[in-house]
Amino acid sequence: MLLVSGASSLGALGTGYLLEAVGSRHTLVVVSGVMAVLALVAAVVFTRKGAALEDRQDSEPPARPEPAAAADGSTADPLTTLELRRIDG
Repeated sequence: MLLVSGASSLGALGTGYLLEAVGSRHTLVVVSGVMAVLALVAAVVFTRKGAALEDRQDSEPPARPEPAAAADGSTADPLTTLELRRIDG
């Protein structure tokens, strides 16, 4: 966030100086060129081979731990067992 905020502030400052130095038409061309380069870099970075895999790994919920074995040796989930008892009566 610090880098983004700093770049935004520096961009506004640089655009002001550029407007004063070369005028609005040339400033628009320069700023459009910079934005096009940034869009191209973002497209290359986010469409690379491993980007989709990283996104899937980030969005998957954490793995649920295996239930502990009960006293009789079964691996029944205690919550499921309680829910079944409540339903059965």
